[in-house]
Amino acid sequence: MVHRLLLTILLSSCAVRSASTALPDEAARISYRVGLVAGSGDRTVTDVFTLAAVPKRGGVWSFRVETSESSIEQGAGEISYNSDAPTPADPWPLVAQFAISAVPATIALDDRGRPLTMIDPQRWQRLARVEVERRALPHQAAQSIDALLDPEGLVRDLQRSLPGLPPDQGPWEREEHIAGLPILRRESCERSARGARTTWDCAGTLHIADPELGAKIFEGSSITTVTADRAGMLELDTLYDATLVFVDPHSGQTRDRPIAGRRRVIRQ
Repeated sequence: MVHRLLLTILLSSCAVRSASTALPDEAARISYRVGLVAGSGDRTVTDVFTLAAVPKRGGVWSFRVETSESSIEQGAGEISYNSDAPTPADPWPLVAQFAISAVPATIALDDRGRPLTMIDPQRWQRLARVEVERRALPHQAAQSIDALLDPEGLVRDLQRSLPGLPPDQGPWEREEHIAGLPILRRESCERSARGARTTWDCAGTLHIADPELGAKIFEGSSITTVTADRAGMLELDTLYDATLVFVDPHSGQTRDRPIAGRRRVIRQ
């Protein structure tokens, strides 16, 4: 489902721009280079983007996406968008998605560096709406914009790239939205240190976070490697793979779908 060559190219392009050695405590602004590929059935999403972060005050940061090169492939069709080379033919869903993510959002983090909640979400929604309207998108886009202006959804997206450091003891459990469902990733980690850097090698399983949804996960595996220094997370490499079993809401029949994904994050 996730093409091996595509994944190699994606993660290589993620690493190309990681030569800078600036640390969060050496400059007001830092950035993360993120590469991801996620597949569900015959649908594959890829994205390589730069996430900028600026510290505001204790435990509060401002985040925005600065550049993005994304695509969605489904069946024989594909749409793509490059924020560095926009064209009049760009698909409006990807244009709107980037416009919203480019608006700075003020986010509170926990003591492990995981995003928790957005501060003043109403202000962010107002600014994001102005940014989307500035793009002069087609009329049919207006009906979808409200659903995209989702503060909680933006926090969930940040949590995928910045899950925080694993706990010092016990399993590492975190919820992520995968294939449109809340999925619990439960991993056990081995910690090792080399100089000023600490690495956690984690492996575990996937579970449906809400059993009442009626879906089930079979043969779900989750693997994550996190490297950090005194300033916080340096690198993240995480992947998952499973079979999702669910009841089709239209036919009422039970169906299964392979799901898989990988994400790599490098602090620049």
